Amino acid sequence: MGNAEKLMNQIMELKFTSKSIQRQAHKCKKDKKSEKLNVKKAIEKGNMDNAHIYAENAIQKRTEQMNYLRLLVTEWDFPQRLPFQLPTSSPSLSIVIRHQSHLCLSICPRRKRN
Repeated sequence: MGNAEKLMNQIMELKFTSKSIQRQAHKCKKDKKSEKLNVKKAIEKGNMDNAHIYAENAIQKRTEQMNYLRLLVTEWDFPQRLPFQLPTSSPSLSIVIRHQSHLCLSICPRRKRN
């Protein structure tokens, strides 16, 4: 019974994590829109250097959003399949969770340093 309870707690954590990832993807979408507006304003003012920087930021936010959405697809799929595998193997669950936490760390692209 203890293992099943731990497994259910881990399933709930995965669901909370997927909700958090969904929020982060939505935030990236909003940031992308604001960067696009900044590009438009900079072009209207004739400041092409800033427009280029804002455009790069918008592209980076779009890429980040897509990475979050890709991770979210795996997060949604995993807890739904898990209860069917409940009696089979619980040690493999911890391995999968560790693997997914490494994916979360690799989502955000590293910024270029000058």
